[in-house]
Amino acid sequence: MEGINQEKFSAINKFSSFVSHELKNSITVIKNAAYYLENSKNNYNKNQKKMFAFLNKEINRAYSKIVLLLDDTRIKYLNVQSVNIGDFLKKALAKHNDSKFNFKINAESNIRANIDKNRFHQVILIIIDNAKDAMPYGGDILVKVYSLKSKAIVEIKDFGYGMNKETLKNCFDPLFTTKKFQLGMSLTVAKQIILMLDGKITAKSVLNKGSKFSIELPKV
Repeated sequence: MEGINQEKFSAINKFSSFVSHELKNSITVIKNAAYYLENSKNNYNKNQKKMFAFLNKEINRAYSKIVLLLDDTRIKYLNVQSVNIGDFLKKALAKHNDSKFNFKINAESNIRANIDKNRFHQVILIIIDNAKDAMPYGGDILVKVYSLKSKAIVEIKDFGYGMNKETLKNCFDPLFTTKKFQLGMSLTVAKQIILMLDGKITAKSVLNKGSKFSIELPKV
């Protein structure tokens, strides 16, 4: 598999699955305890109720992240179908509207490729989340879809912090991350999905000017 040490990835699969199962069990216990305390007969004040709401939100967020991690590292097959990439991205990104960020989509009409909708949406979301992290104060995220010979091209560009040479070189590698409390698997998984679609994903970046991720897929 291009750019990925398959043996290392297999070991990471087993490790992350074990960790995810263990963490899911612990979080379930915490969630049940929080529910019991919140619904006990104590008369909580306004601030205490806010803390319970915050606690439940973070528990659910952590649980969903673990479920995604467990699912992400078990990609065995894809449910592939021919899809209009521009239309698909417009609908997908509409679900992730954010007052801080403005998606600017420029898509040529009727460019089709074979994708797994759920997994491709996952790839796009990984890139979008990275773009948002790089622009904490918000801004434009440019999405471009066009045809280049036999390829369908998707480009996602942000105007954030950008990556230095070392980060850019290693950003798709398993367990490489510059973020605290992150496993460093998201872009590795994104690359795995694109490779399984017979495609290619690359990144370019300039410090303090932003990053651009480009996805190439066979056009149908």
